[in-house]
Amino acid sequence: MKTDASALWSIRELIDRANENLEDFDGTRHATLEHGIELQGVCLTHGGQSVLRDVELEIPATEITALMGHSGSGKTTLVDLITGLLRADSGDVRIDGVDIAELDQQHWREMIGYVSQEMLILNESIRVNISLGDPALSEADVERALRDAGAWDFVDALPEGMEAKMGERGALFSGGQRQRISIARALVHQPKLLILDEATAALDDASETEVWNSMRRLRGRTTIIA
Repeated sequence: MKTDASALWSIRELIDRANENLEDFDGTRHATLEHGIELQGVCLTHGGQSVLRDVELEIPATEITALMGHSGSGKTTLVDLITGLLRADSGDVRIDGVDIAELDQQHWREMIGYVSQEMLILNESIRVNISLGDPALSEADVERALRDAGAWDFVDALPEGMEAKMGERGALFSGGQRQRISIARALVHQPKLLILDEATAALDDASETEVWNSMRRLRGRTTIIA
C-alpha cells in the first residue's frame, strides 16, 4: 500500500507540474509558410548561459536548409524557437513576416512534421506506425507518404505490404528502412514544414544517401530544415 501511495503522489506531482507549465496560446493568425521563416537579432539564455546570440537567419519556403554546428551549439534550440516551443529573450521569429507570437500555435504546429534521431517504432503494422490509428487517414494517404519518403518500393515488395508487422522497436527492418517509415509518419499529414533533427546521424552512408535522395524530391513542395 505504501508503494501504491507513493506512485499516486508521483503521478499527482507530474500532473501539477504539467498544469503549471501549460502554454499560453494568445495568437489567432493562421500561418501559410508561402515565403519563408526569418530570425532577426534572436537571443536566448538558459540556466544563466547564453545559448543563442544575435542570430540572423532566413529560411526560404520549399527549399532545404541545413543548420550545421557541433553538439550543444544551439541547433535544436533554434528549431524549438521556430516551432514555438521556446520564446526568444529578444529579437523576432517571423513566419511570412508575421511574428510567431501572433500565430495560432496549434494551427502552426499542425503544419509541421518532425523526425528525430531516435526512431520511435511501435510493434505494429507499417500502416499503423505511419497513421498512428488516425481514422481520418486513408490507405491512399499512407501510400502517398511512403512514396514521398522513398519507402514504397521496399514496402510494396513485402508479402503483407503495409500490413507487415515491424516488430519490437522495428527490429524486423533495417535502420534506413525504419527511418524512412519515421519520415513517412511525419509526411502523412502533408506538412508545410519538415524538420529533420539529426535524423540520419545513426545511419550508414548508403541509408543516409537514400534518405536525402527522398528529401531532394520534396524540394518545391515542402520547406525542409535539417
